[in-house]
Amino acid sequence: MSAKKIPVLFTFNTLRNVYRQFQTQHFDQLKALFKQQNIDIEFLPIITFDKDTIEKRAKTIQQQINEAQEKLGSQKFHIVSYSASGLDVRYYLSNLDGDKSVESLTTIATPHKGSFLAEAFLDNKINQQQIEPISRLIGMSPYSFSELNTENIQQFNMETVSDTQVYSIGGERQSSHCSQALAVSGQFIQDNKQQIDSHTLYQDFIQYRQNKKKNLDLSKNVYENKLENEQDIQKGLPGDNDGVFAIDEIEWGTHLINFEADHGELVGIGNNVFQVSKLAGLVSDNLKHVYGNL
Repeated sequence: MSAKKIPVLFTFNTLRNVYRQFQTQHFDQLKALFKQQNIDIEFLPIITFDKDTIEKRAKTIQQQINEAQEKLGSQKFHIVSYSASGLDVRYYLSNLDGDKSVESLTTIATPHKGSFLAEAFLDNKINQQQIEPISRLIGMSPYSFSELNTENIQQFNMETVSDTQVYSIGGERQSSHCSQALAVSGQFIQDNKQQIDSHTLYQDFIQYRQNKKKNLDLSKNVYENKLENEQDIQKGLPGDNDGVFAIDEIEWGTHLINFEADHGELVGIGNNVFQVSKLAGLVSDNLKHVYGNL
């Protein structure tokens, strides 16, 4: 008897006025590409407000997943999360019994180790006007964005421990090739960010030891040769980034790849230079290989 199919949910944060105008339209291309991979994916927009926190958004995710369980007739899901929504899902897994409902989490451009840009915003090195385009893209107010500062997320990582397997995917692109909205922030990160210090890396190591991982390297064997020859992989310095987050901020669990794409392009928003089919194919193939129950 074949294993019961586990549905896939896609979470993303969106500002209320943006959702009112576009709903899930920005992700139509990605949704179609998943369908080509024979994966029916349900999109869960997390509508955000000015003073929202990770905890508050995680509770919204909990409510939406409860509703999805009734709608789709499944108690378990694979979750794919875009941008900071991945942190919200991790909070849900760790603190709201989400581990019981989630088979795996795949994050796309999630700042698992905090955001240098959020830190700079808190320190008034960049202003709110410079943050506004990013705020609109990642679906959270500047106030909420500031919660992603490095010190706060370091503490978050020490307190947020989950048994659920996590995969991460990122992007990087030279600031001059980023979409216009991300060019300035990308250059700022590239010019100013230093490598995460050894203390931070040690804290992350402790968190990894606490977090029971299962089958961490299963996907690596499948993609080892393919990805080593993939021209879209960029192996650069810590200041290299996707216009919002640096490459050393988004790696977590089993890190699959950094594509040559900015933060929006990864999911089909912006310049559309990047072939989003590569991301959809990688996510689909990895889940099918490891779990075989999509």
